[in-house]
Amino acid sequence: MFSEIEHRVTLVLADRSPGGVPVPAVLAYRRQDPFAIRLTFPGICGPDGPDLGDLTWLLSRELLEAGLTAPVGEGDVRVVPTTSTAIRLHLRSGAAEAVLEAPRPSVEHFLRACGTCVPPGEESTVYDWDHAWTDVLGRERS
Repeated sequence: MFSEIEHRVTLVLADRSPGGVPVPAVLAYRRQDPFAIRLTFPGICGPDGPDLGDLTWLLSRELLEAGLTAPVGEGDVRVVPTTSTAIRLHLRSGAAEAVLEAPRPSVEHFLRACGTCVPPGEESTVYDWDHAWTDVLGRERS
């Protein structure tokens, strides 16, 4: 059984360019954090060119799965199915927003692999609740 899954995917930034702008990304899943999907954009460059490092968004696994069949999400992350071959990710941070198209078959393949790691609905049985509570309570004391 896998404890970590990474899947490289090319998203398309839906802007005014014909066909959009390809954006490489990595979808990642970790058994020890079974509710979350990490969407990482490696090696983001700043406006003057320096490498700012990776940019990572945390998405709900349940949100991404539900977004394959119906529009879901409020606030900073929304997922909308658009066609049989694509889904749209709306990511917002402050005043900035990006709309990215993801290849639906690739996302479905990734989510199936996540399901072999931790079956849907069984996330709470593998999550380390004791560690999470210790972490939360430790932060409150600081």
